[in-house]
Amino acid sequence: AYISNNGTRAVGRGLIARTNWATGANAGTTIVGDFRIVGRYTGTLPVGTVLDKTGRTSGSTYGNVTNSCVTIGSLRCQDISKVWSEGGDSGSPVYVWLSNNDVQLHGVMWGGPGTDYTTTYSSRLAGIEQDLGALSNLCVSGC
Repeated sequence: AYISNNGTRAVGRGLIARTNWATGANAGTTIVGDFRIVGRYTGTLPVGTVLDKTGRTSGSTYGNVTNSCVTIGSLRCQDISKVWSEGGDSGSPVYVWLSNNDVQLHGVMWGGPGTDYTTTYSSRLAGIEQDLGALSNLCVSGC
């Protein structure tokens, strides 16, 4: 996931734009605050766990994990969740909400099956780092 900044907005390290939350629908893209990345979600992601994402098209949405660490095409250990996503949301941060506005980064959302906006596929941070190398500066401090 990559963002560019033309200098018109302040962008802080370890922050994810926050819109109003929605489940089963588009949340809109009006920014109402930030989520603070305070850690990495490194454990297994059991079926039923609530997963969140903030996308360019559908905003901050959440839902339950339905399949954990499955192979999708040639991609191993992907997660499938009932998180609303639409075209343009690929590359969105996927995270686990802790409390207040604190989250643990889990990975990156990359797709879903056709026009089924209620099913989202995501790659885990551990797998991304295995392919690309260790990532730094993910959290508001450390991690």
